[in-house]
This record gives sequence, structure tokens and C-alpha cells, in this order.
Amino acid sequence: MNSAIAVILHSLMSQLYTFILDFRGGTYTTQVTAPDMEASLSVWLDQLALEMGQIQDMGPMTVGEIKEQLITEKTHTPVALQGLSNVWYVYLSTRQGFSELHIVSTLTG
Repeated sequence: MNSAIAVILHSLMSQLYTFILDFRGGTYTTQVTAPDMEASLSVWLDQLALEMGQIQDMGPMTVGEIKEQLITEKTHTPVALQGLSNVWYVYLSTRQGFSELHIVSTLTG
């Protein structure tokens, strides 16, 4: 398969997800593409690891704690918000404090 077709297929199979993280008094927004919400968590965590220097008090340990809660142990699972389409919420707890994560499946256009 040539690369142009692969790019088109990837874009058709992926959705855009907007992540809104409230962390220690700041709000940080990132968008990632993934085939579904669950897969978007891993993509977002990879992006968070790259951007953590832009977030006050966010370091590798905190990113690791969030990853552990969302992916490894799945102790914190995003829940769909009742009455809304394609919107999820999860509450996270790290050594740096509590945070809230909102996830929205975003239409592009």
C-alpha cells in the first residue's frame, strides 16, 4: 500500500479527541487522533510526556502516576457524561494533587 493511501485510511479510521486537563490551578488542552476513546488515552499520555515541561509542576513521576491510573491498573476510568454525546470525565489523584480530565470527541471540518 502506498503512503498516500495509508494516510487517507488512517485519517478515516481515526477521530480527533480534545483533552482538557485541570491541574494545580491551570487548564491545559491538547488534541490527539486515535480510533477510539480508549486508544486516545495512550496517545494523549505520550503527548503529555512530550509537553510536561509546559505544565507547571508536571514531571515524569506525575505522568507515570496518571498512566498507571488510566492504563496500567485502570483504577480510574473515564465515564461518559449523561445527556452528552462523546464527552467523558475522569478524576485523577497524584502526589502533586488532584486533577480533572475532560475528553471530547471532536468533529473536524
